[in-house]
Amino acid sequence: MKRLKYSIIYLLICLTVFFNIERLDFGYENAINIQTAVYVLGLMAVLSVILIPAFSRNSLVFPLSVWVTVYMIYKLVFADFVVGNDYIYLTITEISFLALLILLAYRLAYSVNEFNESVRVITMADVGRHLSSLDEAGELIRTEIKRSRHYERPFSVILVEPNPQSIKMVLNRVLQEAQQTIMNRYALAKVAQVMRQQLRLMDMVFEDKENGRLIILSPEATTKDSTVLASRVESALTNQLSVQAACAAATFPDDGLTFNKLLHEAEAKLQGVKPFLASTHINGEKPMLSGEGGKV
Repeated sequence: MKRLKYSIIYLLICLTVFFNIERLDFGYENAINIQTAVYVLGLMAVLSVILIPAFSRNSLVFPLSVWVTVYMIYKLVFADFVVGNDYIYLTITEISFLALLILLAYRLAYSVNEFNESVRVITMADVGRHLSSLDEAGELIRTEIKRSRHYERPFSVILVEPNPQSIKMVLNRVLQEAQQTIMNRYALAKVAQVMRQQLRLMDMVFEDKENGRLIILSPEATTKDSTVLASRVESALTNQLSVQAACAAATFPDDGLTFNKLLHEAEAKLQGVKPFLASTHINGEKPMLSGEGGKV
């Protein structure tokens, strides 16, 4: 946290000096006359390094190279770039400030990513198994889709979206945002833990970070099987965690031939989905997934 705090302070100081350097004349006529476009480039560079993962997760050389190149192109094309006399000092000053801003923004982005990773590790420590994101599971998903196509076997995608209103939290106002993030991830981790108790060994669970929900990939699961599985998940979350969750399933090849299509179909169904609980138990008996010989 200290590194994050100091990174913010250093960047704010540098930005303050950068945008007010022409006022620092100390009683003499100020020879520094930075063009407005350079201020815009500096601000864009800072925001891009902080907001775009490609800049903060690669080497510092990458954002430096990109923005110094953009600056040089601007100077050559639009600003009558001159390296002689006083222009060289102005150019050096502008490049130095641009590089310093990128360095401090890079350190801030690194600190933020480090903090987020620490929170993720802490909240996932008790789960027992790592919950992969969709990005991390891309190759595995493609493999399962290819396998289902090749052998003409069913394949289901089930979306599980916990109702935020059913997870009650009391948060301190000052730490509300940080605590909200930690508690949401912890709650999602507990949801995944309970879900796995209802799944078969071949079923896989992934995290959709952008939408705050979980995705179950269920090989060899037909439309009927995925309905039964979704009802089990809903029932377990309600009984064990008192968390209400909406589930919707899409099955290959009936609902789509690609993972994105299945995901889209499941998401469309999720908008108006009704709980499966009413159709879960027939004559008081618990239906069993095809290929399931007992509780896993």
